Amino acid sequence: EIRRFEEAKIRIEEMKKNNIGSSLYIETKAKGVTYAILRRSKNKYDININDFCEACRTRKNTIVNIVNLLEKYHDYFKPIYKKHGLRRKRKFDC
Repeated sequence: EIRRFEEAKIRIEEMKKNNIGSSLYIETKAKGVTYAILRRSKNKYDININDFCEACRTRKNTIVNIVNLLEKYHDYFKPIYKKHGLRRKRKFDC
């Protein structure tokens, strides 16, 4: 599982470097990217967004906004998903 969090860290650094979501707090980005990584994992974690948000004390629309932002830049992140063995489909249901 450490690998998944390293992948989340890489994605956050990529977002920072390219000013993607620059108005969001880093803690919020970390939560949103962690949820996105879990959704894209080929391990198919059975994770419900409501349970995730409750555990992280974050509003659902905050996480959905980050997931949507990542999907907006899907073509940019697709090679990263491939490199780390994550599912590369453009959209996933939250």
